[in-house]
Amino acid sequence: MEDFYKKDEEVLTFDHIDDLIDKLKYLENNPQIAHQIGEAGKAKVFSSHLWEHRVQDLVSIIHKHI
Repeated sequence: MEDFYKKDEEVLTFDHIDDLIDKLKYLENNPQIAHQIGEAGKAKVFSSHLWEHRVQDLVSIIHKHI
């Protein structure tokens, strides 16, 4: 996940259940940050991770091998 998204800016991750609970409580008390992270993640998806991007990747790979 961290290869594709900026941790704590575009996506939130957790290592264990207590970490998840802490982050959810933090976001519940800071909805503006939750919104910012959500919007940044959405922007990343639309700019880099749509099916059109995967098709472009596949076409590029195919052209290298023909």
